[in-house]
Amino acid sequence: MSRTIQPFTHDRETLAAQFDAFGPLVYSFAHRLTHEAIAAETIVQDVFKNLSRTYIADQNSLSSWLLLMTRKSSLQHLNASAIDEPLAVEALRWQEKRDSVHHAFSFLTDKQKTLVQWFYFDGLSQYSIAKRLSMPQKTVNNQIRLALQQLKPQINRGQEKLHAKVSGNLVDYLNAHLPANEMAAFEQHLATCSICQSELADWHALTEDLPYLSDQKQVPSGIKERLLEAVYGEEPPEPEDVDTLVIEEPVEEVLKPTVEHPAASKEKSRLPILAAALVLAVGASALLSPKPKKKAKL
Repeated sequence: MSRTIQPFTHDRETLAAQFDAFGPLVYSFAHRLTHEAIAAETIVQDVFKNLSRTYIADQNSLSSWLLLMTRKSSLQHLNASAIDEPLAVEALRWQEKRDSVHHAFSFLTDKQKTLVQWFYFDGLSQYSIAKRLSMPQKTVNNQIRLALQQLKPQINRGQEKLHAKVSGNLVDYLNAHLPANEMAAFEQHLATCSICQSELADWHALTEDLPYLSDQKQVPSGIKERLLEAVYGEEPPEPEDVDTLVIEEPVEEVLKPTVEHPAASKEKSRLPILAAALVLAVGASALLSPKPKKKAKL
């Protein structure tokens, strides 16, 4: 089945991790196919650029997708000089369908061809056609319908013959040996033919392990950095260390109770007692001291 591609962009870290995991394998396989270090590097860049814009739902098939794209790009590189100028895909599609319908139309009788011409291309009314052919209008209706019913199976059989012809080029399509016009025709047919899609998927499944026969090559330094720069631009510089001015919060001074020596505390506790004793002593002394005698008046 054809893969559904959605607009998508990986972030820098994800693509870098994918390159670290699969870059050596992709480069080694591209080098095995092209036998050129420069070509292999270019192919690696192209494959991972495509990956950065491709959404792959099943991440378990990521390695298969990368190797498939690597082989396709490598073969296109090898066969670039042999590829003809491509024709427009829509023109090929029109030509393909036209040949099929013309072949089917040839199986109709002359009368049926005339009926289809008058009804469909000339747009005549049923009454006008009946008058020209001197037949009832109901008969005109039935014969036009019968002609169209005979035409459809012939068109489908023509499509089946075309399928047989196109599917016979599957190996050359896999190896990119088809001229550009035939390549475009095959891909146009492949987009709508479930049989060819299934057969192509089988070929991919049968060959998906063969890239591991490639000798491991050391990835040239700088490929990863150039890839990331090409996809995302220059990496933003890391923020510089800035001296941070630490403003300390004012700390309120907590007045702690003064811890006195036990002896001093004991002395302080005696002071009120001593003061009271002194007052009593003075008072007693005043009471006990002899009063002065009064002098006699003369």
